[in-house]
Amino acid sequence: MDWLLNAPEETLCIAGLIALLFLFAGKRRTVDIQWHSTYFVLSLPFMVVVLSFLLGLNSLVYWWLPSAKRMPWLTIGHVGLLILATFALLLLALLFRKLIIRLGFGRVQNIIFRVLGLLLLGQVLGIANWFEI
Repeated sequence: MDWLLNAPEETLCIAGLIALLFLFAGKRRTVDIQWHSTYFVLSLPFMVVVLSFLLGLNSLVYWWLPSAKRMPWLTIGHVGLLILATFALLLLALLFRKLIIRLGFGRVQNIIFRVLGLLLLGQVLGIANWFEI
């Protein structure tokens, strides 16, 4: 766990590079999300690039800001939630069609929104950690 506290930027950078491997995951897959009366269709390559960019951007912020003022539990929470939610979203995108057949569209969409909530919670922890809120 020392490597996570001493160099979270390296952990996030490596996770972002691993996430880019999802670009080669096979067929072009899409995720369909209905939010009120709007219907979103996201492609897997788009999600991979955006989530990898998010990991890289967080890595850059950790590298740029001084490490002396970081709280260890916020660092672990932020990096852990960010990586967990990113890979959970990518796996959900890969298995989207199979999950809909098995669980139904509403339940899969509920899972996606909960994972997005974890991603946002991780970002809030990161902001609190970076700026000592």
